Amino acid sequence: MSGDLIWLHEDALRRSHPCVAAAGKHATCVHLWDDAYLQAADYSLKRLVFLYETIADAGIDMLRGDSYLTLLQHPAAHVWIPYSPNPFIRSVAEQLQTHKSVTIVQDDAFVHLRRNTVHTRFFAYWRQAEKNARVPDGG
Repeated sequence: MSGDLIWLHEDALRRSHPCVAAAGKHATCVHLWDDAYLQAADYSLKRLVFLYETIADAGIDMLRGDSYLTLLQHPAAHVWIPYSPNPFIRSVAEQLQTHKSVTIVQDDAFVHLRRNTVHTRFFAYWRQAEKNARVPDGG
């Protein structure tokens, strides 16, 4: 279990993410169920069930614990992380870079939005994204 590791966080819960192909077939895909983060994010029970079912349906291994410490303690020397605008995920990736080799992989945009826009809730994102969601290539 010392090969590459792919952290499929909540913004990239699918095995078809470009990060998986970039890491190669021998890399292990995991999701980190971080109770402290999920509580701080104040996700509803419905959202937590959605996340859990998506992870289970995708066949992604789930590790429970502090995201940073779990990744740090994993024997993998290289960690592949899908890009996310989420400040928590970005912070974990930045901290991890001082101890391990980390590659951030971009995904194809669902819609094209201003890059510096920060959304704390999905509804705020969707209000802006829905305008371009039905346009070919995301506007």
